[in-house]
Amino acid sequence: MSTPVADPARLERALRILPRACIRRPRMTLAVLLTLVLGALPGLSRLQLRTDGNALVPQNDPAVILDDAIRRDFDLRDSIVVFISSDHPDGIYNAETLRGVTEISEALAGFPDIGREHVMSLATERRDRVYPGTLKFRPFLDPLPTSSDELQRLRSDVGAADILHGTLVSLDSRSTAILVGVPQAVGTGDRVALYRRILQTAQTLRAPADRVVVVGAPVAEALLGTHLLADLSRLVPLAVLLLAAIVWVGCGRLWGVVLAVTEIGASLLWTFGVMGWIGSPVYLTIAVLPVILTTLCLADEIHIFWHYQRVLEHAPPDGAHAALVATMDRMVRPIVLTSLSTAM
Repeated sequence: MSTPVADPARLERALRILPRACIRRPRMTLAVLLTLVLGALPGLSRLQLRTDGNALVPQNDPAVILDDAIRRDFDLRDSIVVFISSDHPDGIYNAETLRGVTEISEALAGFPDIGREHVMSLATERRDRVYPGTLKFRPFLDPLPTSSDELQRLRSDVGAADILHGTLVSLDSRSTAILVGVPQAVGTGDRVALYRRILQTAQTLRAPADRVVVVGAPVAEALLGTHLLADLSRLVPLAVLLLAAIVWVGCGRLWGVVLAVTEIGASLLWTFGVMGWIGSPVYLTIAVLPVILTTLCLADEIHIFWHYQRVLEHAPPDGAHAALVATMDRMVRPIVLTSLSTAM
């Protein structure tokens, strides 16, 4: 039984219908395209940037569902680490550094989106000493040690609680950490603001001779998003300028450059506007999409402009319209096929 083969001539005639209709009614075509772009434009206000690791895994995966249940049941959070290091001869076991740890811990516990139960440091963890006449265990820094005997007793108590070494206290006792639990619902922009608030608080309250670094997965994910946006703010204009120069070389006319840049802008606005409307965030893996779209947008136009320029060279002075029709008749089939293959 023979397999029917598509008639190339019939296919080409069908493909020519749309470009010829657009050439006959240019104003209507532009109005339709402008309506589509303007309709997608409000979606930009709904567009979200998600650079957290959870956004890269399927939310219906059994492991993800189990992890969410455990986090919810035990109120577990991702941690931001405030890392404090001291060059004091006794390391962190000096009154100024420990006072800074206490004040920073208290300040962070007062953040409305953090709370005391989500701050862990030497100022919050309890040792095997109780308040007089009670069975309530004291935190390591209550009372705040100032004398050499109190500092030595603290060093001894921390040494006895070996689990603190490598977690809250470095093995050489020159650094200590404050762990801050970040709410899961806090978005990328809010995490950046939270990171800056934590860093400013720690820098303000630390001992003058100490150094403070704020790190952790939430910090890396949030700052990565801001760095990506900063890079794109430079890469996209550079890509547009480079492609505009190529179009100028290809067609030698200002209108060609204007059309190319206009198409790039419309494509970017429409794509990201639709993503905003349908609730599809910009993930870490597709953050470079604006540069890719900028490049792909002009792949077809460069061929069309170049061929139109060649046809126009041999056309009469009033033959621009005929040259345009001839160009689109010639280029419509390869352009459609390459566009479909690129889309797939």
